[in-house]
Formats: sequence, C-alpha cells, structure tokens
Amino acid sequence: MPDWLAPLRHTFFVKLVSLGLKAATIKGYVPAVDRLCAEVGRRGLTMPDDVDEANLVDIRAQALRRLSDDEG
Repeated sequence: MPDWLAPLRHTFFVKLVSLGLKAATIKGYVPAVDRLCAEVGRRGLTMPDDVDEANLVDIRAQALRRLSDDEG
C-alpha cells in the first residue's frame, strides 16, 4: 500500500466507528479496503493525483475480482 493511502484508510475506519458501526461490522470491510489499497500499490500509483475517476473504476473492479478469488 502506498504511504499516502494509510492515513486515508485510517480515516475511513474512524468514520465508520463515528457512524456507530460495531467492530464486527467494520472488520468485514477490512479485506475489501486492503484489496483496494493493494491494487493502487500494484499499479504504482504513488500520489493521490494519480487516482482519477476513470482508473478508480478499474481499480475497484480489479480489487473486487481479487477479493472474490480469495473467497472462492
């Protein structure tokens, strides 16, 4: 995962807590978020500006495919 994603990942989970989600529910998000971050890293996107709307769609789709492969 690129370094710049770590604080964003943390903020996402903090916001889930602030919304009142239980730890067990939040834990369910971890694999998907980790796959998304890993896919950004795999693509060598080293700056937030490297992620635009077009490639975010592809990143999300690939991360979900990889997550499905892991579970299947």
